[in-house]
Amino acid sequence: MNRWATMAAALALAVLAAAPGPAGPRRRTRSPSRWCPTPPTLDPHMHFERVGVLVNINMFDSLLHRNTKLEFEPGLATSWKALSDTTWEFKIRKGRALPQRRRS
Repeated sequence: MNRWATMAAALALAVLAAAPGPAGPRRRTRSPSRWCPTPPTLDPHMHFERVGVLVNINMFDSLLHRNTKLEFEPGLATSWKALSDTTWEFKIRKGRALPQRRRS
């Protein structure tokens, strides 16, 4: 009988050890959902995916844009004209040009 009591006590101890503990206060482990598009590159000439196009449109402004009829509209340029087959002249809008570097 002593051997059966020892085995029963060992079995009861094993069952208690395997049982889950009391449920304590639950912590919230999920953070709020955030999605940040990550383009493969920030080079405006080297992206071909939608994410890269959308990020670069918001970062860079171009000389010209196309409207829904695929006609050119001004962007940074207010006017433009072809000087030759390979040379164009653009007039840039004031206040939108790149800042000049100061010389010391």
